[in-house]
Amino acid sequence: MNKNNIKILFVSFLLLMVMGSCKKDFFYNGINQDPGSVTQNQLPPKVLLNGAELSIGYSVGGDISRYTAMFLNSVVGNNRQFATYQKYIFTAQDFGNLWSNIYEQGLNNQYILKQLSAKKGYAYYEGISNVLLAYEYGLTTDLWGDIPRSSALQGNQGTVQPAFDKQQDIYPYLQSILDSAIIQFGGSGGSLLPGVDDFIFGGKAANWIAFANGLKARYYLHLSKADNAYATKTLAAINAALSGSPKTAAVPFFNNETQANPWYQYIEQRSDISYKNSFLADTLRALGDPRLDAYIVQADDVLSDLFAAINAPVVLMSKTEMLFIKAEALSALNDPTAAAIYDTAVSSSFADARLTVPAGYLAANALVGATHASRLPTIIFQKYIALFTQPEPFNDWRRTGYPGLVPNNGSSIPRRFLYPQSELDYNGANVPTGKTLFSKVWWDQ
Repeated sequence: MNKNNIKILFVSFLLLMVMGSCKKDFFYNGINQDPGSVTQNQLPPKVLLNGAELSIGYSVGGDISRYTAMFLNSVVGNNRQFATYQKYIFTAQDFGNLWSNIYEQGLNNQYILKQLSAKKGYAYYEGISNVLLAYEYGLTTDLWGDIPRSSALQGNQGTVQPAFDKQQDIYPYLQSILDSAIIQFGGSGGSLLPGVDDFIFGGKAANWIAFANGLKARYYLHLSKADNAYATKTLAAINAALSGSPKTAAVPFFNNETQANPWYQYIEQRSDISYKNSFLADTLRALGDPRLDAYIVQADDVLSDLFAAINAPVVLMSKTEMLFIKAEALSALNDPTAAAIYDTAVSSSFADARLTVPAGYLAANALVGATHASRLPTIIFQKYIALFTQPEPFNDWRRTGYPGLVPNNGSSIPRRFLYPQSELDYNGANVPTGKTLFSKVWWDQ
């Protein structure tokens, strides 16, 4: 996992080169220089940022989306490799490419960008790196539990077998670097400002601040089993996000085959997943919910252009998710305004699908109940529909048990990813033992 950091950075260059060069400013003067002679200080922030954001998009829109959607019966593996996955038959090798992409590309670029920006006083670039680090470390620990963090990405300092940090120690770190990012975005930005090289927000600090607060709220919400004060903390953070400049955080893709959306690439190359025969599709059918046809082309049994067009973006966090987070926090605090925010969240989901809410839909699917326990299934069910193909419903299902799902095989649904074979082979002394697909992560106990 941890090779020499500078060498690894050029994985991002190679990624961009393989993807094509429709954007000239992906590269910089000296791109043909011998990689072995390039120092960290010579790497421009825009190249590091390009690589980090695109890597996250490919990871989230690729194996993470497919595996978690299958666990939640939002899609169904019906042929070849995914017919095996549908039965929860995985090996450690199946998670190796994803782990490598996360550590050797995304996190590595973010870490070097953070170091470079801190040294040169590029406050906005440092803020972006902190938000992206919080996003990807948070995503990784939620999928695997204990992971390398404090001694990760230190290959050029001789640490090639990093220790695994406890998830309960990683979560405070996530909140800390998100707080740092919010402060960094509060100033002038330093002597070099991000712009078009920031594919997510175009360098707009206000959007990044809202995203950072949204992530703070998401991570507080994950602790609904572990922290009795989670709802109050969640509400404060999500109010800060929604009162700022919230905008969907998404990684864009482009109109050519080498820079295409990961779901598009998968569907073009494979036909081993069904979309119209899942629990999600059956439920939308039963509800007469028009999002079914917005999500799935039923005649061809493929995802719609909303998710799988060649240039469709991969969503990291939407305003719709923020609204559902607020609705849940308000409900947990028995605040009567929870129902109105829930209605707004459902309406926002329809808008995301380029639809208007059908007459009577909100009344038929209203948030009712005298207690949070009775209201929670409705909130999580609509959030499950709204965040189709995103990994967050997998976290919601683990912490709440909703929606109620039947295992595809055996008596249990997977609750985590397996540590990859590469880590077992080369860092086995540090890898936590006794973990299976069905072991619970710390906050899921």
